Amino acid sequence: MKDPGHRVLLRGRIHRNEVTLSLAEPDTYIYSGPAPLLSTEHFAEVMDPGLPTWVRSQLDLFLPRLVTFYTNKLGAPSGTRPTALIAWEGAERPGVSLGGSVMDGLVVMALSGNQMVTTNPEVLTSLRWFFAHETSHFWVGQTVHYSRAEEGWIMEGSADLIGIRAMQQIVPGYDAAPKLQQEMNDCIKLNGAGKPLSTAESRGDYKAQYACGALLLLVAEAASKQKDASSDAFSFIRHLIDANRSDGEVTEAEWLAMFSQAAGPVVSREVQAFIDDGVPDPLAFWARIFTATGIQYTRKDTTLSLVRLKEGA
Repeated sequence: MKDPGHRVLLRGRIHRNEVTLSLAEPDTYIYSGPAPLLSTEHFAEVMDPGLPTWVRSQLDLFLPRLVTFYTNKLGAPSGTRPTALIAWEGAERPGVSLGGSVMDGLVVMALSGNQMVTTNPEVLTSLRWFFAHETSHFWVGQTVHYSRAEEGWIMEGSADLIGIRAMQQIVPGYDAAPKLQQEMNDCIKLNGAGKPLSTAESRGDYKAQYACGALLLLVAEAASKQKDASSDAFSFIRHLIDANRSDGEVTEAEWLAMFSQAAGPVVSREVQAFIDDGVPDPLAFWARIFTATGIQYTRKDTTLSLVRLKEGA
């Protein structure tokens, strides 16, 4: 692909005039145009000049800090430098539209809607959350990935919880409690009595992978912290990544083996049953697991309410 006299951006690297791709390489985007490139040691970003000024300025501050934070916590991701490509599709539509995806080394987002024209704290929180989740996939999803679709909860749940923990660390005043409670509510609703978590995708309950997976990492974090007060979700995931960088694959068995080291074999067997076989009473299951790992909660009707705790507690 050629654009004489201009720079072409591919996977975080600038090429002059042209770039060559092998047909064997994964699908990706190539950018050529006048948008300024923000580039740091760990991150590259191209942002549509048409984006509302407040959005550009906030993301210019947040994104490099977020990726540097993840790199410090989880080690260097595999492949090329993580890159974000953010497009503006105009303010003609009512409300807010946030659409995006993650490809190999690249997070892509298209923004639109008239509510984005002026500063909007709720929109900003949504933007930050989107990137906190999606950029974490450079580590949990690309540096290591699951071995089969039934294990999708490992990556999606991890991305949810470490996204929450990252927001707590780098966004002043961010309250994680509503998001954690939503994970609790969604898991109970979507992964009810007798439903194995491993079948969530095949039965169309995709959000169960995110919500229940996040709760399982929350439990792993709490169990790890009981043995070592300095442990957190990042240290658990980092151990998982470092142990599996060579083949780039994390299986359910490998996750459970590491979990068992923190929580013990009895709790680990209960978790395995929840994943593979389903449990007759999900509320009772989570209550037992939370009690065993020191997570505070109250039981109300058809759900458990997580007690508001400090980060990582």
